[in-house]
Amino acid sequence: MDKILLIIKREYLTRVRKKTFIILTLLAPALMAAMVAVTVFITQLESDQLRYILVKDSSNKFEESLKDNKSIKFTFAKNTNVESIKKVFSDGNYYALLIIPEDPENENIELISENQSDINTKMYISSRIEEKIRSDKLKELGIEVETIDAINPNVHIRTIKIKADGSEELSSTEAALAIGYISAFLIYMFIFIYGAMVMRGVIEEKTNRVVEILISSVKPFQLMMGKILGIALVALTQ
Repeated sequence: MDKILLIIKREYLTRVRKKTFIILTLLAPALMAAMVAVTVFITQLESDQLRYILVKDSSNKFEESLKDNKSIKFTFAKNTNVESIKKVFSDGNYYALLIIPEDPENENIELISENQSDINTKMYISSRIEEKIRSDKLKELGIEVETIDAINPNVHIRTIKIKADGSEELSSTEAALAIGYISAFLIYMFIFIYGAMVMRGVIEEKTNRVVEILISSVKPFQLMMGKILGIALVALTQ
């Protein structure tokens, strides 16, 4: 046991005294916060950006359905030639070109852009087109859209957690799921980073021939256990 403690002490002190350990320990939280802040900033910037979308609607059904919102503005092309419309799109300041075929249910709708289209724009266009097709089908069946909306249930489930003392508190299944995913990711990163550190420690000692001296005085199990526990303490400190 004393030998294991000595190995733990050596591993721990050798690593925490390094300048790289001190710098990373101090800068890592700041870097993580900066990454989150930059991601949020870019997402917010993209959501606030006004996107101009040129539309070629061969079905002539969706001009009223595809309404502008705070981030998307639609322009419907009157030219029937697709190649001419693509040239207008290339020469203009458009975010994307939306091509709707005559039968959008059985043919693919195309959203063409120079960069990867964002998910919010795609979902908005899809929802507006689906709503229009659904409305037309209901009218063909002689059913008013308002009738369907009136009978659609709107159910909200509130989750409550019972504590050990019998008291109740509101809980969130979504939040618990998110915490689970984040925890799993952190565990993965912990194993990946510090597992590699254990491997590097063994390689360093083998290269420096220190392991030959250690093996002669301690058992392999004691050596490995000491290294793992020592690096685990380094991880907890960091």
